[in-house]
Amino acid sequence: MSHRTQYLLESENQAAYNRFAQVDEPERLEAELALARSLCEQAANAGHHNLAAVLLQTIAKLSSATTMQKVRLGELLEKEAIMQLGHELVALVTNVVKDRFPGWEEALDQLADQVVTTIEEKKNEDKPKQLLLEGPK
Repeated sequence: MSHRTQYLLESENQAAYNRFAQVDEPERLEAELALARSLCEQAANAGHHNLAAVLLQTIAKLSSATTMQKVRLGELLEKEAIMQLGHELVALVTNVVKDRFPGWEEALDQLADQVVTTIEEKKNEDKPKQLLLEGPK
């Protein structure tokens, strides 16, 4: 057994290893990411810098996979999908108020412009940056 394998299978990591070795479900990505961060921190603290470097690559891949999985499952929407949603919402409002009051077309044109502008200008809110080796909060 290699030194790396032995380290990963130490008693404090054995339960987590067994839990993740048998299951390859997408919803476990965040838990696997937290485990990789914990292992990386332990490896770095123990002076196993090569193992820490490999784990950092794993963390990067798991982070990307987590984001992609959330987009695929619909937990996160891409900006293009949000723009389409805005257009659909304006169409719903248009169908409800159409011909109900004078100047409805101009009002809905303004609404549509404001919705598009709001979506285009929307940025992700700044959150406190999480340290790389910190688990999810």
